[in-house]
Amino acid sequence: MTAVHPEASRQAVEAALVLLERMGLSPADLAAVPQPRPEVSTFAEYVPVVSAEVSAGTRRAYGSCPGPAWETSSPPSNTRLTGHTL
Repeated sequence: MTAVHPEASRQAVEAALVLLERMGLSPADLAAVPQPRPEVSTFAEYVPVVSAEVSAGTRRAYGSCPGPAWETSSPPSNTRLTGHTL
């Protein structure tokens, strides 16, 4: 992320607020519109796919490790990997 001078940032926010006002909108109007989100895989769905793709040497090295934490605990059902799909 590029550092932005506070004055430039303030001016950008003011310009955006003026534009919104001219459009008859408020920041709250923008936040109220639901944003579509693509369906993505859960860790429990994605890790076996990745595991199947690693080399035999990697599988031997890490195969003796305990199972994933999500197999022994109950993560929220909406625990998703952002941007990764099966």
